[in-house]
Formats: sequence, structure tokens, C-alpha cells
Amino acid sequence: MSAEGTLEAQQEKVAKTLKKLTHPNPDPRNHSTLDRLQNLPERPSRTPYVGNPEILVGISIGLADPITVAVVNGRTGEILAYRTPRALLGEQYHLLNRHRKEQQHRLQRHKNQQRGVAYQPSESELGQYVDQLLANSTIDLARTYQAGSIVVPNLKNVRDLLASEIQARAEQKCPGSVAAQKQYAKAYRQAIHQWSYNRLIQAICSQATQRGITVEVGSQPLKGNPQELAKDIAIAAYYARAITAK
Repeated sequence: MSAEGTLEAQQEKVAKTLKKLTHPNPDPRNHSTLDRLQNLPERPSRTPYVGNPEILVGISIGLADPITVAVVNGRTGEILAYRTPRALLGEQYHLLNRHRKEQQHRLQRHKNQQRGVAYQPSESELGQYVDQLLANSTIDLARTYQAGSIVVPNLKNVRDLLASEIQARAEQKCPGSVAAQKQYAKAYRQAIHQWSYNRLIQAICSQATQRGITVEVGSQPLKGNPQELAKDIAIAAYYARAITAK
């Protein structure tokens, strides 16, 4: 923790301890606690992060790839970098596929429960761990390009976004046949399970806040490939910001 972070935490805890000491019969241990808080060791100072407001990191969500990241110059529209989950996770990418398999096991476990099967595989925190890895890599990317903000999608219409992705894939795989498209869409939903997008976006927002990067919320378009969607959400947020400033 930096000197600034230590001071903020120190002031908060000192205030709470002083409040406890105002009680009619305060705990004597609070005096020693207050003494420790007021004599904390010095920590190195950390220069606050200052990003370029014209550089934004747009994030799109999807079924095939939980997130896709685009670093964009909002003023010029130039794409500075793209990142897929494979690039964000690097050598840890196999954990994403492992979590996908665990999702399938959980589905089977639910079916077993309905049938009254006694033995069930244990739960895992792997998904949460993968989210943290994705969040850390996204924040590192933002800081590498000195991004002023990260734009995350509004998750209120997440079902529409995923349904649009499935329909686009079905039309591409089975052109001209509505029946075949419906069959493909059903099979695809069963094969690719929905990620915990709220948990993932929350992890990104938490990491961004801790490291001094502004978070904006934008609307993800329904159509387009993941890279285009990530770019569009960033540029839309940039222009929305400009309009609000007028």
C-alpha cells in the first residue's frame, strides 16, 4: 500500500476507534489500537495515475469469448490494440477451457439432482480466479497505453446481446434454413454456457478503481464481431462524453 492509501485507511480507522472511546465503558484495548494507528511505519509515496482522456479501453462481452478488449483513440478512431481472452490469459488460457468443462459438469450435476443421484462433484472457485486474471490483464493493458478510462457494457440487456450473437452464428452456419438455424442455436446454447458477466465486469471495475482508472458504462451494439463491438462501445462513450460536456 502506498503512503496515500495508508493515510486514507489510517484516517478511517482512527475515526472509528475514537468513536468507540466515547462509549460509557470503552474497551481499554482501543487506546493501544489508537496508539498503533497514529504511529504507523512510513510507506513510499505513489504518483497518482493520470491517463489520456482520448484513449479508451472498450470491452465487449460474448458467449464464445467472455470479453474482447479494444484500445481506441476516441478522437481519431484509431485502434491501438485488440485483446482476446487467449491473449489476455496467455499461458493461463487453459484455465478458461477448464472452467467451461466445469460449467458442463454443473449442468450435469443439476440433472443428477433432479434424478436423485447422491454423489455430486465439488464446486470450484476457478471462474472467479479466471475473472481476476482477465481483469488484471485488462488493467495492465490500459495502463500500458495510458488510457484515461475503461468502458464496460451495460448488462441490463445481456440476454439480447447473447441472443443476437447466437442468431448471427446460426445464420452464418445455416444460411437460408430457419429450421436448421433453430437447431444450431439450440445446440450452441448447450455447448457454450453463459459466463458470469456481472462477476467479471465487477472484477474489472474493482481493479480499475484501485489503480486509479476511470470506469464508464456504455451500450454494446447488438450486431458486429467482438472486436468491432469493443471498438464501437469505446468510441460511443467518447462522443457521449463530449456531448455531455457541452
